[in-house]
Amino acid sequence: MIAEWDVATVATDGPGDNFPSTSAHCSVPIHVLCEVYLGLPLIHHLDLESVANAMAGRDEKRFLFVVAPLVIEGGTGSPVSPTAIL
Repeated sequence: MIAEWDVATVATDGPGDNFPSTSAHCSVPIHVLCEVYLGLPLIHHLDLESVANAMAGRDEKRFLFVVAPLVIEGGTGSPVSPTAIL
């Protein structure tokens, strides 16, 4: 279903996977599905409550989400400073 939504990334307010894993065959199934099979970058531990509070009284429910990771040669992850532009 995620592949049908045409999303650019998957962002969560937690680690993204259940720990311990709910899959006997993979310790991080969400990571494998999103990153390996769908090519989607993952962003974890966002403060989504503040975005929800800011959006609560608005009629428009869309916003621009901007993320600029550090360029780390050979790296597989980076700290980011995501910004929601309402």
